[in-house]
Amino acid sequence: MAEERNRKLNTPKAENIIDLFTIALGIPNVSLRWYWKKMSVAQAKAKLDKYVSLRGAIAHRGNSAKSCTRAQVRDYFAHVKRVVAMTGGTVNSHVASITGRYLWDVVTPVRW
Repeated sequence: MAEERNRKLNTPKAENIIDLFTIALGIPNVSLRWYWKKMSVAQAKAKLDKYVSLRGAIAHRGNSAKSCTRAQVRDYFAHVKRVVAMTGGTVNSHVASITGRYLWDVVTPVRW
C-alpha cells in the first residue's frame, strides 16, 4: 500500500495529494483550505495540476518538451509555497484536535 501511495506521488497533482493526506493522516480533502485572495480552491487545484503537468513534460520529454519562462517558474514556486502553507496549517489544526497540542504556535494566517 505504501509503495502504491509513493508511486502516485511521482505526479503530485491535487487528487494524489488529497488521497495521501486522507490515507496517511486521516485528513479528508485537505485542499478545502487551498484558497486565498483571488484564488478559489478549484483554481488552486487546477493551477497546481497545470504546473505539475508542465514539469512532467519537461522531465520526461527533455528537449522536445514545451519550454517555460522564468515568470512561470516564479509563479509556480509562489503557488506551491501558498498551497504548502495552507496544508501545513490544516495539519497543525488536525494534530491539535487529536492531541490537544499544536505542532507549532498558531499565528494569524497570512492571506495572499
